[in-house]
Amino acid sequence: MSKVLLLPSVTVLERFVGRIRDPVQKRFWQRLVAALDEKQRERITAMFDEPARPVLPRWMR
Repeated sequence: MSKVLLLPSVTVLERFVGRIRDPVQKRFWQRLVAALDEKQRERITAMFDEPARPVLPRWMR
């Protein structure tokens, strides 16, 4: 007697991943930020406060 194994469809897996991804991602960032000291937070914030400068490939400089 052979047994049949039913696997979930791709859409079922996509919904499952989509449902758990956002809370897990939020918790990850909360833990990461909580582990930073004040100086590290200031340095990261400063990176985003400065206007972006275009980066040219070395051969174009």
